[in-house]
Amino acid sequence: NADVPNADFADSAGDADTLDGSDASELQNKSTTSYTSSGSYTYNIPNGTDILFVHLIGGGGGGQGGGETKGGGGGAGGTVVGIVHAERISGSSVNVTVGSGGDGGPGSFNPPSNGEDGNPTTFSDLLGAEGGSGGGGGGGSTIEQGMTNVTKGNSGKADGDGGNSTYGSDTGGTYPSGDGNYAGGGGAGGKPDDNVDPGGDGGTGASGIAIITAF
Repeated sequence: NADVPNADFADSAGDADTLDGSDASELQNKSTTSYTSSGSYTYNIPNGTDILFVHLIGGGGGGQGGGETKGGGGGAGGTVVGIVHAERISGSSVNVTVGSGGDGGPGSFNPPSNGEDGNPTTFSDLLGAEGGSGGGGGGGSTIEQGMTNVTKGNSGKADGDGGNSTYGSDTGGTYPSGDGNYAGGGGAGGKPDDNVDPGGDGGTGASGIAIITAF
């Protein structure tokens, strides 16, 4: 999987109650911005923001194409939840990239062909969540240092369904060949060949998400 940035300037979500001695629940929510389609975005930090609560999920892996056997599901994207102090950010905006899901592997009469890995979702160079592995592989992980709220995505399932991300139990695609539904779910594997037609293509992984709440 592609590298994701280290959380050099981010505190763990468990430290939210230490911000200037205040409890996070007492802070005023200024706005929440969600990015649910793959692509690059510019997030403008609202005036007067003290901290940003950032929730990232990487793109889901593509399902394995079916062949002599059915294909395995793609892994779900990894999840990172962290708090970033606004004063540590240079400027009034942040680049956000939402990772696309990996393409499913092609069906054939041969052994199953792996799907592509999902792509990482990043919040500038401060936080990042890896994409899920292509069909039959494990769920996406992260390489954050010192983060306590980091969750590896679920692996693709042996029954061919795509792995579910932490966002929900129905985020992964359904066998055969279902695309990941949303929020980094993995694509499903393709059906096996029937000695007449090749196996089915694997499903495409779902795009990741980035949710940013300013306090």
